[in-house]
Amino acid sequence: MTHYAPDTEPDPQSTARPELFTLTFWLVTIARMTRGAAVGATAGFGAGVFDSLADVPWQGAATGCIIGAIMSLAASLANQFIPDGTATAVVARFTGGVR
Repeated sequence: MTHYAPDTEPDPQSTARPELFTLTFWLVTIARMTRGAAVGATAGFGAGVFDSLADVPWQGAATGCIIGAIMSLAASLANQFIPDGTATAVVARFTGGVR
């Protein structure tokens, strides 16, 4: 199962904004977090063989879910689009320069 964002190349003539503030980014991120949580839970379940549901280490499975979701969120945030002018705007804001 592959999740991907639609091909939305930023138009160089328009005023680009970071993907962080788009609905598409957050919908794809939620899908990735759900998948990461499922993978994390599977890792928790794969730690042993269980005869019944009472023998399943639910705390370990829940911890795997949370860690998988957090790692997927971090990966999505690390891979977001940042427009070319963003760095200069941030530097100008912190140094008191003009944009």
